[in-house]
Amino acid sequence: MQVTNKTCVSNVPFGGDRIQMSSLFQKIDTLTIFIFGSIMCLVSTLILRRKKSPFERSVDSMTKGKARFNRKRAFLSNVGDEYGYRHSGKGYIDDWRHKEFPTLQPPLGQRSTDAIEEREIYLDYAGSALPSKSQMEASFQSLSSNVLANPHSSGPAASRTLLGIQQSKTRILNHFDATAGRFASIQRTQDSALTSDSHSGYDVVFTSGTTEALRVVAERFPWQTSDGQQSILLYAQNSHSSVLGMREVAISLGARLMCLPIEEIESMTKESFAQLRNSTNNGANDSSTIENYGTNCLLVFPAECNFGGHKPNSQKVIETAQSAGWHIMLDIAKAASTGPVSLRDLNPDFACVSFYKLFGSPTGVGSLFVKRTAVDLLSESKQHRPYVGGGSFNLILANQDMSAPSSGVSSLVSGTPNFRGIIELRHGFDEIERLGGMEKIQQHTSILAKELHGRLSAMHHGNGKPVAITYGVWSINGSSNGEDKGPTIAMNILRDDGSFVGYNEVAKLAALRKPAIQFRTGCFCNPGACQEALKLGDEELIQNYKESGHVCGDHIDILNDKPTGAIRISFGKESIWEDLDEFVAFIDQTFVNKNKTVADETIATLVEEDQHCPPEVTLTELYIFPIKSCAAQRVSHWKMDIQSGKLAHDREFALVDSAGVAMRLQNNPKMGFITPHINGDDEILTVSAPGCEDLIIPLAEINSSFLGSNDISVCGNKCGGRLCGGRRASEWFSSYLGVECWLARYSKANKQTNGEPNTVDDSKSRMGFANDQPILMISENAVDALNQVLRHQNQALVGSKHFRPNMVIRWKDQQNVHKAHLEDDWTKLYRKDNGLIFNVKGDCARCAMVDYDPSTGKKGKTLRALAKYRRRNGQIVFGVFLKAMLREEQLANEQVWIHVGDQLVCEY
Repeated sequence: MQVTNKTCVSNVPFGGDRIQMSSLFQKIDTLTIFIFGSIMCLVSTLILRRKKSPFERSVDSMTKGKARFNRKRAFLSNVGDEYGYRHSGKGYIDDWRHKEFPTLQPPLGQRSTDAIEEREIYLDYAGSALPSKSQMEASFQSLSSNVLANPHSSGPAASRTLLGIQQSKTRILNHFDATAGRFASIQRTQDSALTSDSHSGYDVVFTSGTTEALRVVAERFPWQTSDGQQSILLYAQNSHSSVLGMREVAISLGARLMCLPIEEIESMTKESFAQLRNSTNNGANDSSTIENYGTNCLLVFPAECNFGGHKPNSQKVIETAQSAGWHIMLDIAKAASTGPVSLRDLNPDFACVSFYKLFGSPTGVGSLFVKRTAVDLLSESKQHRPYVGGGSFNLILANQDMSAPSSGVSSLVSGTPNFRGIIELRHGFDEIERLGGMEKIQQHTSILAKELHGRLSAMHHGNGKPVAITYGVWSINGSSNGEDKGPTIAMNILRDDGSFVGYNEVAKLAALRKPAIQFRTGCFCNPGACQEALKLGDEELIQNYKESGHVCGDHIDILNDKPTGAIRISFGKESIWEDLDEFVAFIDQTFVNKNKTVADETIATLVEEDQHCPPEVTLTELYIFPIKSCAAQRVSHWKMDIQSGKLAHDREFALVDSAGVAMRLQNNPKMGFITPHINGDDEILTVSAPGCEDLIIPLAEINSSFLGSNDISVCGNKCGGRLCGGRRASEWFSSYLGVECWLARYSKANKQTNGEPNTVDDSKSRMGFANDQPILMISENAVDALNQVLRHQNQALVGSKHFRPNMVIRWKDQQNVHKAHLEDDWTKLYRKDNGLIFNVKGDCARCAMVDYDPSTGKKGKTLRALAKYRRRNGQIVFGVFLKAMLREEQLANEQVWIHVGDQLVCEY
């Protein structure tokens, strides 16, 4: 008979049951002890792990990237507690950086919980600090829970605003040690103990930033030109361009200008300052006039140079210059962002700062510090009448030329200040205090800058040549004194032959890296320091401007084998070791040639082998782009426009915005879904777009007048055009794109309809709205090679349309079907049967537009993949430009067609 286990147990005799139960209890006791012991081991392990830092936990648990972990371990061992704010109220930086800045690359061993696809490396703190998540949340909470009115109003909300502004002023004065001494109100005293605590202190004038503060001083300073006395504006060569902007005002008010290297200003004595100052006073230039302080002269210089981190002995310079009767304007914008600034110790007459440099937010709020003993100097100018606005006067009449300015620094403030931003400042100062103050921030950032400089200095190519050149105080010949270096390093990258890598190339590749790296390139709004570092003469800079058109901020980074700017790496209070390590790894992996010699012979052999490539290629695809940046029209055959060297009607039209600039797909992705089609027989342009009725424009019936010269800008170049399709076409495109625009047709008219000469620059023989040369050609083989790279990177594959080509070719010889980019070295292609020649005009440099998928509008990682292997002459290239022509014996007006399937012969 079958019974359940329960019945079976119940029928067991008592004695047997006791024996089995005893055995069961023993087993349970053993199991309990085992489980309990395991739990205790696990708890002990967790407790021990909890005591370890995230970095130490990651070292225990991770095996990948061992070299990187070892580098950080060695770095932390060397620097001790100077890095990372270990004993601050906010705690060790590795514990909170990923929480406060979830979009930045986290420290080793930390993972952000936010669903962010790609994080970034930020190395541009000289440009702007970053606000922390806690700071922004505190600002939002404060501003959203209080009603704030215009401080010029009255009532409880306005009073609340005034109180908040005053509290922010107090925080600012305390932070910059700018408060008045307790005995400041005592006019004269012989007691040295009282004198040491009798500084007049400073008043705070809120501005939109450092630039406005400099402008206010330039406009209000009492420049002198009469009675044989001429004021001097003396500024350091490494001053920010905003300081150079003061020259315009000073010149207009009769002042004399002088620019000197900061090193020369540092070395000046009281006598040399006095001689310089008195040299404009009726020819007096000897030391006997040293006490003649009748002329107002102003010295302006930075406490730290934003180009390369040079920190002069500001206190010595100020004391020396003031002893000779000079007034001092000190630019502390960069110095204050990563170090303590005591205005009472430095004692300038004026100083300026932008608060976003300190803690990222708010932007558009700065401060002009005016020493209280110098307030009258700016508020009682009799040489000219400065602008006055709301809040800067006690009385002003509308019907008469009469006004009474406010007293003191109130006369320097015009209009309503950014009161919400001003009140928000306190949360930024709270963040600094939680880190332990500016002294700790200075320690932290200085350690990182020294580490980066040391690692860059140690980097060499395989042939022993350096990889980077650093400038100024961080150069090889720079000072060994750590106190004169801010955490900002200006540099350029060198190839193994000693030539420069263009800074734009470096920046573009850094942006494509994973994680992307943000840093500044160019001259950083500091032309004087840039010119000095790069050893560029005035005439050379003028020549570069006139001949190449190089201007500040453009893409021209190398001229005559010399760099036109530099790369700037700058650290801030939130920087971590991983940021600099990632940058060094980027330079090492991208630009360092570890071979001992350049393999010229190998390269020559490969070129020679490639020259035995198949002599013929097949044209497999043919496209025209009637409207610039819109979709392609695929054709089986098309007529050539031999006069312009392009396919007929290709990029003959463009959409132009209200500023007269040809619109681009990169900025207007919906343009990719606008499909134009030209009927070659009837000369009709038909345009279609999703959800729109077709727009039909007969080209032969365009009845519009020429718009004049320089009306349309294409990549900075000017060209003329005719309005095409009138208001109906403009409304069609504007409605679809959501941008006011009109359709233009390229015109190379010699006259305007109003009889005035046409000043359109046709020096480049532009015959359409193409950015560069008339025809773009790529090869299927090159696309196949790129897809292999994309497939390896687990990225979406691409087709030829991603590159917006006119012609797509493929090698005819199957033995060479796997060879890619043979077209790089061609000089021409031609057809044997009709005399059509395509001259190769150069590589096609690529931008982020190749990331755009024309079928979906989504962005991929094509440019990043190309950057791995398609860099030539400092650019990422894919495809070549062509220009068509006929043999000399043929007439240019002869009709020539090109067909898919045509065989083209290539030449080197």
